[in-house]
This record gives sequence, C-alpha cells and structure tokens, in this order.
Amino acid sequence: PSPAAFSAGAILVVKDEVTTHRGLSNIKLTRSVTETYTIDGDASYILTGTMPAISFYSNGSNWFVF
Repeated sequence: PSPAAFSAGAILVVKDEVTTHRGLSNIKLTRSVTETYTIDGDASYILTGTMPAISFYSNGSNWFVF
C-alpha cells in the first residue's frame, strides 16, 4: 500500500507463512507502477529463504525496512 495512506510512523509487517522452501522462487514486493514512493530507496524489495518476514515503517512518503 501507499505510505501516504498511513500516518508517519505506521508499521507494516509482511510474513511468508509457507513452511516449505520456495526453491528459486522469491517474493518480490513492488510498488504500483503509478506510485512514486520507495522501499529503502528502491521500487521493490525481494524476500528470500524459508518463511521470511520483513517490517517496514512509513514516514508518510516512503517505506523503510527495519
């Protein structure tokens, strides 16, 4: 979702609940092509491994990984 839809300081957690390894398949988190916000300065972020999770916080304009 757009970080502008949230107040600054909002937290978003993404968790892969699949218990088996995805092999060569990763989860790619990507902004909408019509959006301009970034995820740690990039347009996308890739989750790898078995059952990965990631936490983001919003400054109201962009998402940042923590």
